[in-house]
Amino acid sequence: MVITFLMAAATLIIFVAVVHRYSSGLPIPGVQDFLLSLNLGWAQELCIYMFIWMAKIGAAYGVRTGIHVGVDVMVNALTSEWRKKFIIFSLLAGALFTGTVGTFAVRFVYELYSTEQVSADMELPMWLVYMGLPIGSYLMCFRFLQACYRFIRTGSLPRPITPRWKASKPWKSCTRKSLRGKEVSHDYRLYFRPAHRLMLTGMPISIALGLTVLTFLFTMTQVPIESVALKLFTGIEKFEIMAIPFFILAGNFLTHGGVARRMIAFATACVGHLHGGLGLAGVLACALFAAVSGSSPATVVAIGSILLPAMVAKASPSALAPASSPPRARSAS
Repeated sequence: MVITFLMAAATLIIFVAVVHRYSSGLPIPGVQDFLLSLNLGWAQELCIYMFIWMAKIGAAYGVRTGIHVGVDVMVNALTSEWRKKFIIFSLLAGALFTGTVGTFAVRFVYELYSTEQVSADMELPMWLVYMGLPIGSYLMCFRFLQACYRFIRTGSLPRPITPRWKASKPWKSCTRKSLRGKEVSHDYRLYFRPAHRLMLTGMPISIALGLTVLTFLFTMTQVPIESVALKLFTGIEKFEIMAIPFFILAGNFLTHGGVARRMIAFATACVGHLHGGLGLAGVLACALFAAVSGSSPATVVAIGSILLPAMVAKASPSALAPASSPPRARSAS
């Protein structure tokens, strides 16, 4: 509910600001003077702050629904006993990371409260703006603990259990051959190997990278812990990043409006009669959808949700169908 309200409000504010910007240049007597007298310079700052709150609260909602991306190939190949241990470990690690970040954010907001800093345009108290960090982090921590408790009791996760992927022999030999003879630097082993090992436990990639970065900061640097919370805020405090959720929103409009299905029907009519026509139709549909929406994630969600079940139903290789959609979307957009 909160995310929906923030997204709708941000969309309305950006729409009004864009219309005001272009309408102010029209030489209409009376109307132009009235539009120029309106000050909407605060709209950009407000939308940035709303987007940050959406991102933090949406991350907690992602834990609840199980949409955070993780690598669970090795976990699914284990026995049920070891698989349960790895999943519990990954969920508790997520709770540890988000709880730690939330604690740092609380300390940062508390220290910011005594400075009486305000924002540039709206003059909002900055401690109120930064409150999204501890709230979002503690919500994520609660959702991780909730998912862990539910998994211990029922054995079910928020997301459906993915099938066990089985790699082919040529792929394995090619990978080993490509790595043979190459020197791996000490920095690579020091920084990236812990992250890779944490990813193999099935935890979300963001949590694995976050734990690795926190460990590096605490053991090998003298960086103040308050800067961790500050970086989580300033990293997405850019107006250009606002295009990402709006592109995905546009893709959802096209999907629910039936445009995506019409694009797939058109692409199937063009190339569906060829060998591998369903895959070729997916490439063409992704090109059409990406040209309209401009977003690779929106293209994957819109086209993939329709084409992937159809490809599996048509006896396409189960490992080929999901692996082919992201490259199509990236190359098309």
